[in-house]
Amino acid sequence: GEIAALCFSRDGGELAVADNDLPDVHVFGVRTGARLKQFAVGSARSVQFSPTEDVLAASTADHRIELWHWPSGASLWKSERFPQRPVWIRFLPNGQTILVDTGDRTVRVFDRTSGMVVKEMSQHRSGIQCIGISPDGRTIATKDEGWLNLWHADSGQLLFSLPSDRGGGDVSVPFSPDGHWLAYRAKLNEVHLLPMHP
Repeated sequence: GEIAALCFSRDGGELAVADNDLPDVHVFGVRTGARLKQFAVGSARSVQFSPTEDVLAASTADHRIELWHWPSGASLWKSERFPQRPVWIRFLPNGQTILVDTGDRTVRVFDRTSGMVVKEMSQHRSGIQCIGISPDGRTIATKDEGWLNLWHADSGQLLFSLPSDRGGGDVSVPFSPDGHWLAYRAKLNEVHLLPMHP
């Protein structure tokens, strides 16, 4: 099938695989290749392990996201149904905040424990192409068609937007490991480095 998403667990011992053509999300042991768990979600577009605990999040075929304690297979919660299927899921470094692109030009911010949407980043001009999260989890970068957007993670407030290449295909807006720089495609074949001040 078509592999939609791959993600390592926090200790690197497991690999989660989401496949657009096959039902369910599968968790494999990295050393043995054995399938350890299988989660019934239908075809999944995105899957993510928590960086702080044994929790797995995935999008589902019925336009929701679901969280599990993956070693036991126990479901922790399942979100409301969205008009479109969620495109991607990301945990902030604290493991307690989850970002979800719900496919409608909006990033919804979920509380890991309650499963409630606590804020929305909805000022995108078009579909979201990619996202970056600063190492300290305080700043979020999103790229839509023609714009780079910087957000305050705690408040969900849009800090500012910068014009960028309108072409599609952006796959990354990475922060440097020390959080001092953000790289993005400003024009065709031209990458800019944006200084990030503390």
